This record gives sequence, C-alpha cells and structure tokens, in this order.
Amino acid sequence: ERCGDCTKECDEQGKGCKMRKCESRAEGSCPGGEASVGGEALPVLPPEADAKKAEGNAAFQAKDFTEALRLYGEAIAIAEAAGAPVPGVYYSNRAVCLASLEDWEGARADAAEALSRTDLTPAATKKALFQKCRAESRLQLLEDLEATLRLAGQLGMRTEVERLLGSELSQNAQAPQAATPQPQAAPAAPAAPAAP
Repeated sequence: ERCGDCTKECDEQGKGCKMRKCESRAEGSCPGGEASVGGEALPVLPPEADAKKAEGNAAFQAKDFTEALRLYGEAIAIAEAAGAPVPGVYYSNRAVCLASLEDWEGARADAAEALSRTDLTPAATKKALFQKCRAESRLQLLEDLEATLRLAGQLGMRTEVERLLGSELSQNAQAPQAATPQPQAAPAAPAAPAAP
C-alpha cells in the first residue's frame, strides 16, 4: 500500500512509510501531499529544494565540497523561504561537506541541527552522530563528545559510531595523558653522613 501521493511504501496499518517520510496517512503528512499538524496545513517542501539537494549530492560525489556546501545551503534556504520544515538530511549532508573542508564548528552545528529533526532515517542519524562526534573530537570538546556518544548509545548506535570514529577516539584517549605533566620522582635525599 502506498501513502497518499508519497511514493514510499506504508506499513499494514497505513501509519507511516518504511522510510519514515510520512507521520501518518490520517494526518496527511506525506511529502507529496498536504502536510498537516493538528488539522492545520503546513507548507509542503518545494521540489526546487530537493533538486538543489540532488545537485549537492552530485557535487559531493565529484568531491567538489565547496559547491556541494553551497547547494545544500540553497536547498535549506528554499525550504525555509517556503515556510516548509527543512529535512534533517539537508543538515547532515551539509555537515559532511563542512567536515570535508575541516570546518569543525560548522560541521558540529549542522550535525546537531540534523539530530534535532524528527525525520532522519537511521542511516542519516548515524551519519549526523558520527559527524558531531568527529567535530567534537577535533575541537577537543571531550565532555560534549562523551555526551554525544551517550546519545548514540540511547539510540542503539554507539558501537557503530565508535567504529566509524576509529582512531579519533584512541587519539583523544591519549591526548589528556600527553598534555598532563607526569609527576617527577622526588630527588633522592642526601646520603646520611657516614658513621665514624
């Protein structure tokens, strides 16, 4: 069964597509149909926004991270200008671009924004968690990194995110030890004078 104008397949009860694009048929929240919350119609994501995202994906695949960053930004701006909810994947994709350009503050901010959205697929959630952790690691925000890893654990993704982080975590585990001066051995006490 398909949900309204959405092209995603719905579960047996018609309560949302398997890709989590629809909240429920009864509320008419398919991206291709009328979206509503509490009976009030919401603006639908303009097709131009998805087209810019697709162009951004192509630029990213071509490793033109600056162009991909620009295109994902345009997709977000188009959705915002229409008053439509911006899909979390737009932010997670832009976070990957920012990380590729070593803009760790920007990557962290966009990954956090992506995680604040309710429409992320599990794969996009894992991507956003990884990018946020990686940025926090590079910025040496170790308490924030641990908090993000706890969130990943709550979502059942900590092991996978830690695997993706790989050497990032081992470098941080060693960093505090390397930065902390090791206590020096106390100088030996002067020898007692020899007994006469």
